[in-house]
Amino acid sequence: MPAPSMRDMGIYQQSIRRRATNQIFHILTRRKTYCGFLEAYMTKVRFASSCSAVFLIAFSMLACGNGNRLRSITISPATGNGHVQFIATGVYTDGSKVTPLPALWSEHNPWSLISVADEISVDSNGMASCVSVPGTFPVEATAPSDPHFPLSKIGPTTPQVFGSATITCP
Repeated sequence: MPAPSMRDMGIYQQSIRRRATNQIFHILTRRKTYCGFLEAYMTKVRFASSCSAVFLIAFSMLACGNGNRLRSITISPATGNGHVQFIATGVYTDGSKVTPLPALWSEHNPWSLISVADEISVDSNGMASCVSVPGTFPVEATAPSDPHFPLSKIGPTTPQVFGSATITCP
């Protein structure tokens, strides 16, 4: 079998770019912001023309907003005893901070399938209390990395950030 010619390679690259562009336009016309999908295409597809790259980057920015994402969550106080009100602070990629950060509060990883005994309780506002056993236990705050994603819709596959603190039970 003969090696593909430069012309054939050029046609193949154009075909790949055309398919990627068509799929991106399909997503954009449906007003969905699959930023991860767009980023994956932009890193996998080699662009022979810088115009194509600029064009796709511009449209992905329109679809995904300004790219400001939650970078980290800190919880204060970092440790507490007995009965503690924890407060989450979110730090975003643009340097801004939000306190209190709306978060999903839990005694452990909220998506864990392993059952954890009720040593402590944490309410939806970050108020933690010792329940039964003495010891030191984690308290976690989880929030979606997209600041526009509703906390009520967060799930195990949602891009998210978490912060951790501890509570000591006497």
